[in-house]
Amino acid sequence: MEMMPLARVGPLSPKGSRMRRYAVGFVALFGVMVVAAGARAEFATFDDVPLAPGTYLNGSDGSGGFTSGGAQFTNLYNPTYRVAAGWAASNLTDIWTPGYWNQYSAVTGGGVNGSPNYGMAFLGSYSPALGQASEFHDGKIYLPVGTEPRSMNVANTAYAVHSMLGGDQFAKEFGGPTGNDPDWFRLTIRGNTSDGNTVATHEVYLADYRSPNPGGDYIATDWLHVDLNSFRGRGVTNLTFALDSSDMGVYGMNTPGYIAMDNLEFVAPSVTRLPGDANGDGRVDGADLALTVANLGLPSGATWQSGDYNEDGKVSLADVMLVRANLGASGGPGSGDPSTPGGGGGPETVPEPASCVLALVGVAALARLRRRRP
Repeated sequence: MEMMPLARVGPLSPKGSRMRRYAVGFVALFGVMVVAAGARAEFATFDDVPLAPGTYLNGSDGSGGFTSGGAQFTNLYNPTYRVAAGWAASNLTDIWTPGYWNQYSAVTGGGVNGSPNYGMAFLGSYSPALGQASEFHDGKIYLPVGTEPRSMNVANTAYAVHSMLGGDQFAKEFGGPTGNDPDWFRLTIRGNTSDGNTVATHEVYLADYRSPNPGGDYIATDWLHVDLNSFRGRGVTNLTFALDSSDMGVYGMNTPGYIAMDNLEFVAPSVTRLPGDANGDGRVDGADLALTVANLGLPSGATWQSGDYNEDGKVSLADVMLVRANLGASGGPGSGDPSTPGGGGGPETVPEPASCVLALVGVAALARLRRRRP
């Protein structure tokens, strides 16, 4: 098989986004509005790792790793043999040079959406200098405390792509001389708990020649978006990675065991809150209504605790109406609902203020709103 231009190899996949996302959903149930508030997503983009142009950080400083976005990426370096394994940060852009000496270049030529930095990992094959075989056991990603993974982008490296396309002194050409060999190159992402148990896995094929239709064979040359929502809610605190291939030898995998990664996304677990429950006691009552009215007209910087339940940055009549709609409701953090963490007894019913009281509250709210306006 002739060497194909890299831009023609493999399907393009949806690209990730560096935009921070904030999801808030409202559900009306039996007249009670409940908000499922997802935490703001955070990303390890590697752009916060200080790198001079055309360089990489692979553990040669003896630090054992680095951080990005609060996540910790581990690595291992042997100064005697100058061999590194595990995670590196890189901004190399050479997609054309084959071979080991270009091991820190992603085949994409940069990070997601053209960002300069990205992550690189050496994960496989035998390394006597590091005293390990097959899988690198120290290449972990430790997530920030209290978060769980949601997605990431992965890609091939230039070294691996050139090896699979044309073969090298260690590895075969994918597809073989006829192009019909059913070769493949697979990444397995593992979600682990703090005690070392693997509780979730996800597989990504970075190359796959098993299709009965030769036109379906591919070697991925773009960023692949990986959905990790199946890892959520399982107590995952760290991620490990393994590569395997159809091209195996006496000492393990012959295909270069490298991947690139960018935009690891993680979030805090979602919580459910009642609009109107300003003080977080799990009930919407007169105290919440009084607090909301007292803060009515706050022009900016308002929070949920000050009465901004629709999270538009201010306390308005719309927030007062949310309190009114939920008066008497209970549930969510701090409530007596046994289904809620920290909950005790059953749901509590709070008497709804009389309509005349609500009318007086409305008059007071309008007066306060007028006073706050310039």
